[in-house]
Parts: sequence; structure tokens; C-alpha cells
Amino acid sequence: MTKLVVKLLFLASLLFFGMIIGMQQGKEEATPPSSVVKKEKNESATTFSSAKKSPQSLSDRQKEVNETGGSNFFSSLGATISSFVSTSFKIIVSIFSAIFSRIFGSLS
Repeated sequence: MTKLVVKLLFLASLLFFGMIIGMQQGKEEATPPSSVVKKEKNESATTFSSAKKSPQSLSDRQKEVNETGGSNFFSSLGATISSFVSTSFKIIVSIFSAIFSRIFGSLS
């Protein structure tokens, strides 16, 4: 049993340090976006490619997304999952609360 625990801890620590090293390398290799424009010494403004688009093309894109129903599907899926998780945690908390009140209620 102890060998298994040692192996699992070794694998977990190996994965953890690998993740940390990968994040550090990714941070070092990341280059700043080329769309950053310096205004003055202390101020900077960022212009993104979506900001350069005209309002007409943005409204066309919004109509396209609404027609396909992609955003509605994912938002409704997220709302369903969120309500399920919230309800599940409320039930679990109420069960533990009832158990603890019976255990500690009988002690006093």
C-alpha cells in the first residue's frame, strides 16, 4: 500500500512540476501583440482587429450567430449545468447538515 502511495505521489509531483515548467516556457516564449500602440511614456492603447471592423460587419456577424443558434445552445446548456450543480450542492449540504445536527445535537 505504501509503495502505491509513493508511486502516485511521485507521478503527481512529476506532472505538477512538468506543468509549472511548461507554463514558464510558454510565458518566456510569448511575444507581446503587434497591435499595441504607445501613446505617451506611461500610457498605452491597444487596438484589436475586431475594433477595426465596421459596425456593419459586426452586426452581420451577430445576425449570423443568432441564425445558427450557436450562442443560444451553449448559453442554455451552461444554465442547465449550473442549475444542476447548484441544486446538487444544496442537497449535499442539507444532508450533511442533518447528519451533523443529529450527531452533535445528541451530545448536548
